[in-house]
Formats: sequence, structure tokens, C-alpha cells
Amino acid sequence: MMKVYFKTLVYNPFPKNDDDFELLDLATDRHFEIYNESYYRDAGFIRGMVDLYIDDGLFVNHIYTDNIHLTWLSYLKSVLGEMHPKKSFIAYDGEMVSTYLERDSNGENLRLIYGNHKTTWIPSNQLKQAIVKGFMEFMSHTNRDVESLKYMDQEDDDEITEEILEANEIYEKMLSDSKKGKPLY
Repeated sequence: MMKVYFKTLVYNPFPKNDDDFELLDLATDRHFEIYNESYYRDAGFIRGMVDLYIDDGLFVNHIYTDNIHLTWLSYLKSVLGEMHPKKSFIAYDGEMVSTYLERDSNGENLRLIYGNHKTTWIPSNQLKQAIVKGFMEFMSHTNRDVESLKYMDQEDDDEITEEILEANEIYEKMLSDSKKGKPLY
């Protein structure tokens, strides 16, 4: 069986100079500091990469997004019952490359299509598990108390991005379900 997983990286909000585009894994002791500063500097959005790995190899290249929460929500919705019968668009906000999940004719396998690149067919349950695990890992390193955060030039509290609020709500429900022993996938 192939190994399938996702990895999320965010842009370093503490660059040494303006040309520094270092990527950071949130799984560090500084995860809240990194998240909060990214939120502040990028008007309430978290920029970075949500990458798919198959057998420890990166699919295509790093896939950039201006809104990691939106990207994760589109992946989740595509495998948690909201997917179009044949294909589901994946929102890599900022990328001008068509990205979507495609379902095979019998509905048992999925593949990610990024521009002209296609993964091999992956069993639906295996990709769903990788998506849920990747989302839960990312969210575990975020500051879900976004109402307490302000970003540069924010005028009022009503400007929190809806993707962050929706991702927080889904994460809290999934976390609660897992603590009750309910399977996440």
C-alpha cells in the first residue's frame, strides 16, 4: 500500500529581509507566535503551502496558497460528502492553476490533478484519511481564539475571515467526536 500524507508550511512572518521567503513548519514550540504574526501581517490570512506526498515524494512541487484555511476546507468538503460525483475543485487561493480531485468511474479511487499533473489513483478512504489527518495536524498548531487577534489596519472585529471561523468550527467538532471515540474518517 502506498503512503499518502499532507504537509502544511507557512511563510516565515519574521523575515531577515524583504526577499526572504523561508517556509516554516508549524509543528514547533513557536507555532502560536508564528501563526499570530502571520495573521497580523497578512490581513487575517495565513499564506503558505499545502503539499501532497506519495511514498515520501512531493507531488509536483510546493503548491502555494494565500489562504491555507480555505485550501484545507476545500479538501475536507471534497471528501466529507460535499464532493461533486466526478470532480471537486480545490481552492489554492493565489494559484492560477486548475486544481481538483477527480473520482474514478466506480467511485472507489481519487486522484489530485494540478494543471497537467495527475497523481496515480489513490483509494478514496486512504486519501480521505490523509486529508483529515493533515487538517487536524494543521489546526492543532493554530490559534483558534481568532477573535482576540487583530491584523494590521483591521477596523473592527467583524473582519475575521469566514474560512478561519468555519475551519475552527469543523476542527472543534472533529476533536470532540474523536474524544467520544467516533471515527474521523
